[in-house]
Amino acid sequence: MNIVNVLKLRALETQLHPAVLDNLYSCFDYNKTRYEILRTNEQLNEIEKENGYISVQFQGIPYLIFFTTINEIQYNLLISKKELRSENSKNILREMKIYNLPKFTVPNNYYTGTILDGKIIKTSKMNHSFMIHEIYNSHFESIELKEKYQIIENDFIPHLAKFNKIEFKIVRLYNYDELPSLLFEKLSKSRFKIIGLMFLPKFTKSYYVYTNELEFNSL
Repeated sequence: MNIVNVLKLRALETQLHPAVLDNLYSCFDYNKTRYEILRTNEQLNEIEKENGYISVQFQGIPYLIFFTTINEIQYNLLISKKELRSENSKNILREMKIYNLPKFTVPNNYYTGTILDGKIIKTSKMNHSFMIHEIYNSHFESIELKEKYQIIENDFIPHLAKFNKIEFKIVRLYNYDELPSLLFEKLSKSRFKIIGLMFLPKFTKSYYVYTNELEFNSL
């Protein structure tokens, strides 16, 4: 899926890549955007004790949407996560895939550095959705996940909707006690390719993913 061609996006000038990456890595701990594979009952017990949430892991391409300011100019950027390294110093500039999004604007205070984390999934032959599961901003570290989703819904989705080539959505959160019905009822009815589950903490940190394509294909 060449999403860049589908969306007709323009690549950001390469001379701006160092400034973008400096801003990006100053906004968050990239390791908190990464996940561990869920493998043991002990990990599952840890998740239950933390009273976090469960969401669906769709098949798609991981991207960040980054709102930043460089030389007093505001940018809406789409950044491929696949090429990003755990530390900025380890990034290889020529490998970076950074694209300009259209000139919609979100509230000015978010251009100090705000990141939407998610996946682009294909919903039909020429239609795509960006499924958001997290937002990073230095002011949000002590805000609970459901409250952050409300911020996304109020402050971002109405502006993102002006870019009509792709639909922006927030993943649905389920409580731990909803896991059986999620596994055996809801997932089998999804219109989209599902490859696993995300176990998301209430407050930002690395999270667990359970992936078993054979099992999910048989649901």
